[in-house]
Amino acid sequence: MKGKKVDNDYVASFIQDCIKDGIVSAAGISVYAHNCLTIIDAQIKQAEALKKERSKILDVLTVLGKVGKDKSKDKELLKQYEKIHEQK
Repeated sequence: MKGKKVDNDYVASFIQDCIKDGIVSAAGISVYAHNCLTIIDAQIKQAEALKKERSKILDVLTVLGKVGKDKSKDKELLKQYEKIHEQK
C-alpha cells in the first residue's frame, strides 16, 4: 500500500493479542487477520443495507407527517419557549 502509513502500534498489539490466544506463527496470524477482515466486511455491508432501509423509513415518516401531523407538542414547546423569553 504505497503512501499509506502503517500503524505500528496497532500491528504490535494485534500480534500480541494473537500470541496470547495461541496463534504464534506468521501464517496463523495472517489467516486470523483475513478472517477478521471477512467479518468486518460483512458487518459493513449490513450497515450499508440498514442505512438504505433507514432512508426509506424516513420517507414513510415524511409521508405520514404530511397526512395529519399532531402539532399539540409543538404548541406546548412554543409556550415554554415564550415563558422562558418573557422571564429574561
